[in-house]
Amino acid sequence: MEFIQAFALFLSFVMCLFLLSFAYMEGIRISNSEGKVQADSLLFSATMGLVFAFFTASLY
Repeated sequence: MEFIQAFALFLSFVMCLFLLSFAYMEGIRISNSEGKVQADSLLFSATMGLVFAFFTASLY
């Protein structure tokens, strides 16, 4: 059971880092564009990054 919990902790930590860094890069891309922008991927990745951060904190 410890292996499954350690794997879940590692996976949620990696997903948290990936999604928050993707949201950061998406925010930079959006800030450089002119006109209407679609921020769906920014909102989704930032929200899911925070959800995975909560999972990481609860598993630690």
